Amino acid sequence: MGKDNINNNEIIRVEPHNEIFKELGQNNYSQVDLFGELIDNSIAGRTVDQLNGFDSLNITIKIINYSSKGTVFSIEDNGTGIEIKKLPNVIAPAGTSGGNSLNEHGLGMKQAIASLGELYYLETKVEGNEYANRVNDFNYGNVIVDKIEKPKMVHYTKLVIKECNPILTTKGIQITKTVVPWLGAKYRRYLNDSKNKVNISIELIDGNESDDEIVDSWKVKEVHPNYFGRLNRQNKPEIEAKVFKGTGWEIKLTFGFAPTDEEYESLGIEKPKNYEPYHVALSKQGLDIIKDDRVINFTQLSEIGLVPRAHNQFNSIRGEIDLIKGFPTSSSKNYIIRGESWLEMIAKVKMFLKERGFLSEGKIPSTGIPEKIYRDRLAKQLRSNKRLYDYKNVNVEVAVGKLNGLIDVVSDDTIWELKKDEAKGLDVFQCFAYMVMGEYAHGMIVAKEVSSGAKEAVDFVNKQYHCDIKWFYFSDYNIDQNLSEEELKKI
Repeated sequence: MGKDNINNNEIIRVEPHNEIFKELGQNNYSQVDLFGELIDNSIAGRTVDQLNGFDSLNITIKIINYSSKGTVFSIEDNGTGIEIKKLPNVIAPAGTSGGNSLNEHGLGMKQAIASLGELYYLETKVEGNEYANRVNDFNYGNVIVDKIEKPKMVHYTKLVIKECNPILTTKGIQITKTVVPWLGAKYRRYLNDSKNKVNISIELIDGNESDDEIVDSWKVKEVHPNYFGRLNRQNKPEIEAKVFKGTGWEIKLTFGFAPTDEEYESLGIEKPKNYEPYHVALSKQGLDIIKDDRVINFTQLSEIGLVPRAHNQFNSIRGEIDLIKGFPTSSSKNYIIRGESWLEMIAKVKMFLKERGFLSEGKIPSTGIPEKIYRDRLAKQLRSNKRLYDYKNVNVEVAVGKLNGLIDVVSDDTIWELKKDEAKGLDVFQCFAYMVMGEYAHGMIVAKEVSSGAKEAVDFVNKQYHCDIKWFYFSDYNIDQNLSEEELKKI
């Protein structure tokens, strides 16, 4: 290959653009992921006494609803605080204030802020300082740092986000079901560790009252998988913390089976509620991926390649893949890079489990449970459970005018659209079209997962067109249980 003749060169200047702070909000995070990014920062910033068990790290999350200025979110901890010389790194994307791999990329807090809303302020104080430092804006260049008198506070950090987006749940029942238990599972090792004790609390506040009335509050408690040993008949896994190693990587595998209803009773422990992480269901089968002592992913076996596809026969499988070393996360820390180390690890784990008969495959539908099964289960509930529902007519697969497609279930003036995977924004607008064309009063979106786009679309359509559309998970209606023998015959 010949060489190019270079006579001279010219230097160009690339300037950072402040739009990056908004663009960081374009991610696939769930609300629990967003909370997790901020909680990770708090845990990474523990004091020496907190690390050595002489003091507890207290993290308080507040969701404040105002009728005039929307929702405000705050998270505050009593960690070390951030020195003023480290604030530029905290503000800059890919910069960190130090600590450990809990904040390895330096993007998490900025991503969480941009996803949840708009920065109101970041306020922090380190021990020995008379004043706290407050930053009201994240941008490149010169940033003003206000000095705030906080004589009673020794060290702390507080982040406040205003004009919050719909991804932030503001209803108590949704916080109870979709936030608190999942944070309890995600951070269970910190919540139950007497040495490295972490306390997480959440408060829902009515900001319209003069004294900011607390409407509801939660203390996040440890949530862990329960097991029933085939041989010892105790709450223990079949395999516990077995080490697997490869070139540059190491993991510990824990694997077992959730108890049946009768086994829960014999163990004398409470069965998980259907909205909790370890309730036996298709959407909750599988292994937790753990890194730095917190859950990165709640994964199905099929999502990580241990089985070809999801199936109800695997619903009771529980366990952990604890990543000790050699597994980097993506820039959004809710995903482990599927590189050579990952593929080698999964292959070894899969072979080990298959050799012991833990992953035997029976009759597995090629695409999982068909949507018609979920539809029929829901219709059956609406018809038979008169204590909860009082519908006179319940029909399935109902056509609407000349619109393509069929409504999954219609009960009197209410339509039900089911999505066996994730409900997206377009699904909401399809439901809206069915309501308008068919002159239905209420619309229900029921899905295995509900995307942030779908939630935003529900809020938009309801507000803009005065509609009544709601979204729910399959687990809310208990229609994601194991396939019955009768249902298997229909597949």
